[in-house]
Amino acid sequence: MERCTDCGSFGVTERLLRPTGERVWTCPECDALWREGDDRSATSFMQAPDYLAAAGLGPEDVAVTRSPTPLPALPEAWSGVPLTPLQEAWLALRRIVAEGRLSALGVGDRAGEARDVVGPWDATAAPLNAAQVIPAEEAPVRLRLSGGVVVELLVDVTEGRLELPGVLDEGPGPDLTALSRADVESVLRQAGARTRPRREGIAFETGRFAGELDFQGDRLGAVRVRAAG
Repeated sequence: MERCTDCGSFGVTERLLRPTGERVWTCPECDALWREGDDRSATSFMQAPDYLAAAGLGPEDVAVTRSPTPLPALPEAWSGVPLTPLQEAWLALRRIVAEGRLSALGVGDRAGEARDVVGPWDATAAPLNAAQVIPAEEAPVRLRLSGGVVVELLVDVTEGRLELPGVLDEGPGPDLTALSRADVESVLRQAGARTRPRREGIAFETGRFAGELDFQGDRLGAVRVRAAG
């Protein structure tokens, strides 16, 4: 999938201007347009509506000649094709935002199931219906429990791949430092999230889930997600 150099979104698409036979490439998010022969790793030539208007053409004169390869909902959908670190991080963040899940951990899960994965496993553990955060010690990925369920997923973005807690056997998590602010905003658009700016970053709500994304400069620093409402 080709990424737009203007806005950072994925999905640049090849199109045909039927009256002239000209091929162009456009971004569905920001309307950036490149002509055949333009360097699409550089800034776009101009905006698609302006280009069409200058040529005396309208949307009805444009046909898609090659649809972009859609980003899969989960890495498994790539059927063995290895993901780049950016693709893996993009998909992981979309799942956090849209589904409230990271690996086997998710908002709404039963507290007992979450603690079976994360711990603690000794007799000193607090009752499952008690308000608590697990793991109790500082860790990149933590869960807030209340009323017998997971009510919030807390992720502190660390350098390199996320260290997943407990007995998760999938290996290390995604490297969310691969995501720029433009990548994060692309995830939020794809998830259909409503957003508002915060001093630390962005607040979002998808209808099912809500939360905050904190930034350190242009890079993601922390993610918090909980059930909306």
